[in-house]
Amino acid sequence: MKTRNKVLRTILSLAAAITVFALWGSVDALAKNSYQLDSKNGIVYESAVRTSVRYRGYAYGSESTNKSENSNYKDPLYFYNGYDISIFTKSDKTSVTVKSDSSNLLAKVVYSQKYTGEDFFNVYNATSWYDAKKGTYAYHENLKDEKYMAKFGIQTYAKKEGNYTLTVTIKKGKKKVSKKIRVYAREFNGAFASVKYGNTELGSFDSITTKAGSGKFKVKMNRDYKLLELQIGTYVGSSVDYNKEESYDSDDVIKWSKLKNGSKINLSTATKYTTERGRLSGDYQYSNKTDYDFLYPVTPIRVVYKDKLTGETYASVAYLTYINK
Repeated sequence: MKTRNKVLRTILSLAAAITVFALWGSVDALAKNSYQLDSKNGIVYESAVRTSVRYRGYAYGSESTNKSENSNYKDPLYFYNGYDISIFTKSDKTSVTVKSDSSNLLAKVVYSQKYTGEDFFNVYNATSWYDAKKGTYAYHENLKDEKYMAKFGIQTYAKKEGNYTLTVTIKKGKKKVSKKIRVYAREFNGAFASVKYGNTELGSFDSITTKAGSGKFKVKMNRDYKLLELQIGTYVGSSVDYNKEESYDSDDVIKWSKLKNGSKINLSTATKYTTERGRLSGDYQYSNKTDYDFLYPVTPIRVVYKDKLTGETYASVAYLTYINK
């Protein structure tokens, strides 16, 4: 089971890294700190979430602009066909019901999955979040070795903007436990009002190309979001200290430094770096070394910000490719 958990944690870490490499304005799915733990009753749940009015999305741009752009989504039959809120319980004998405090917010338990035997939900990874001060992901250490056997998902559908409260009841036999979940419904949930490099307004993208080797980088946040920190990265590669008892994959290929919002930056001109990963102790031994040489130099910019409504902290990364030849 320990080996399986290590593999699962590695997979989830890679999934988180892939998410960060995605579209600007997308958020890391694991970067949440709104989870609450009720250790007495064996329950982990999200205490505050966002949802969008009539549809679900994290669009990019200013709120005033997107309200007009999103007018096509007024059809009440169009909405996110998934779930917004997760609840975990240690017992697989539990059931969950939900009630809204307003007719303007519909809510229903639409997802229920239960494990039996040796398998269980890895809540330790699922409830991690981005620690802006440390520049890395943080975990609820008291959940590290805990086994949660059931997961429930609640879908919401907001008719109007507003702040709502859901009452969730978790039942096991004759025992009932109720939890309050705050839901913030908005027409537009995008964090960034504008992102500029030089005189260029950057939209939603997977990669940004520019012929400008230098320019000012400035971020403006939408309401209810707070910019915590800007960071500029340099690809420095990585190496493994095989003298350590356990030398796992090293992903520290980028060195980050603080960047003042609106300050001038110089894009990298370097295209080469090397990563080394491996472990030469224990039952499973391996090593590999990878050399990279980009077609064009790439400069990553990381934006760390906080959702003032839910308390969640996120990190989004933009990759500026310098077309210098």
